[in-house]
Amino acid sequence: MVAVVLLAIDACWGDRAGLPQLHALVWAARSRENFSQFVAAYAADTPQRSIWRRMGVRFNPAVDQAVTRAVIRGLADRQSSGSIVLTHSGREHLTQLLDAGLMSDVVQLLNELPQPITQSRVVALLPTSADVEGVSL
Repeated sequence: MVAVVLLAIDACWGDRAGLPQLHALVWAARSRENFSQFVAAYAADTPQRSIWRRMGVRFNPAVDQAVTRAVIRGLADRQSSGSIVLTHSGREHLTQLLDAGLMSDVVQLLNELPQPITQSRVVALLPTSADVEGVSL
């Protein structure tokens, strides 16, 4: 999971990611169907907040744990802004991973993203409290 998180950070604008971006990209990388749904929602002219819930994206504790592991191993750093960025060691680890051809299915999907993923665009897809009233996420 740490490798997927590093790849997801790399796919984000400015090589930095917030937790919503990471959760969305890790979910999208799980299958071609998830990826297609994410790209369609992300690329829509008018983001639909409820799409997040309809797609079935969940905040997965494993993503948070993978971020923590990456930080502990020195592969990523948490900025005061809350963003997670790759460290020099993280970039080297990612390069070794790519050179070895590992995680090629995830790499292929993330390389198909239409542009670097921005935090503001992902947050625009998050449901509001009105969207989730009475619904357990």
